Amino acid sequence: RQSIVEYAIDQYRLGRRGTNTGTSASAITDDVRFGGSRGSDRIENGCEVYITSGGAAPEDETTRLNSKFVKATGIATLDPALTAVLADGDTFAILYLPFRFAELHDSVIYALTQKLWERRERPVSLVTSGDLFVDGDWTESGATDTVTAPTFPWGLDEMRVENASANDYTASVSIPVEAGKTYFLEATARATASPATNTPTLVLRDLTNGENITLNEATTTEQEPTILSNPNTLIPDDCELVEVRIGNAEADGDSYWSNIQFRKAGARQFTFPDRIEADRIGRVFYRISNDWHRRGESDRRYIGHTIDPLGSGLWQLELNQSVGGRSLWYEEFTKGTAMTADTDTTGIPKEHVAAAATMHLLRGYADDKRWGPELLKAMADWAGYQGQYDEMRSHVDRGVREHVLPRV
Repeated sequence: RQSIVEYAIDQYRLGRRGTNTGTSASAITDDVRFGGSRGSDRIENGCEVYITSGGAAPEDETTRLNSKFVKATGIATLDPALTAVLADGDTFAILYLPFRFAELHDSVIYALTQKLWERRERPVSLVTSGDLFVDGDWTESGATDTVTAPTFPWGLDEMRVENASANDYTASVSIPVEAGKTYFLEATARATASPATNTPTLVLRDLTNGENITLNEATTTEQEPTILSNPNTLIPDDCELVEVRIGNAEADGDSYWSNIQFRKAGARQFTFPDRIEADRIGRVFYRISNDWHRRGESDRRYIGHTIDPLGSGLWQLELNQSVGGRSLWYEEFTKGTAMTADTDTTGIPKEHVAAAATMHLLRGYADDKRWGPELLKAMADWAGYQGQYDEMRSHVDRGVREHVLPRV
């Protein structure tokens, strides 16, 4: 959030930023930016000051100016005083009156939750939270699981599973199945460099009989994402309930998992779990490659479908055709997550968030001589960005449709 706020302050002249050179809890000093005859331009008593750096207090504290900056030294007093002494090199931001940082932060939240969309690709799966975007629906058994944000170079939403003993795991919610039928099971896994012997292991557990179901691909030792594909997994004749387990073969094993996909191979109708907080579902497609490095736009085959909201966050998807033993995916578009701390992050470009947030902050100042031009600038910038978010909410259905024609 901090980079968004700083960009908005600079780009739309909502205030000014500086670097403190003094050591006081009741004053800020920046002679380079605030000293001299024009150092206090637009600065008034009562302007809010926000401390934007520091490993401890007074980082993230808000106070007000009690004076303009002294021309000779670039120093201004604060009231109330900060809870700790500022260090030389701490940074701060000042908002021009009449705005407050709480209003700017609220405007950032408004922009993220009402104006902007994030696109995600999710697997169609009977496993609750099979995309491993959250971990509340997985149960640890000896292992410790932790959801991790996408990182370079893989960019995957992953769950890290750390063993305490050999064959520890974390398990999905139990899933009802039809005995004697074929199911599709796929997971993306990667091992870590340490320990040297490390074998991520995928298990489909028959809970009815207390046995593991045979899989074609269940393990890997690769340190880059590897797809464990089991397109023709046969459910035993007397099995009624299963769970997916992900873990490691070795004690102290450490692995990363993503996109657990489990579904009946010939099914055409699916209900998305109520974890989804999507505002819109986009295209549906299957992938033709089981090599993670080959999966991209050229690997997709789009499918005609209908999708309907069922309420309570549920969506029902019906395909125009069965995809059998193929990896099946959909696009979901969600409004951005509210940012309540300076360290919160988003995948949406800061320029887009700042423009939408500034529009909201200045919405009542269209006729104001001072703020009207800045509002127009923010609106112009947003107009340039808005199109791509409108495109997210619509798509061309490239799937094949079948139409029954009457005989004449």
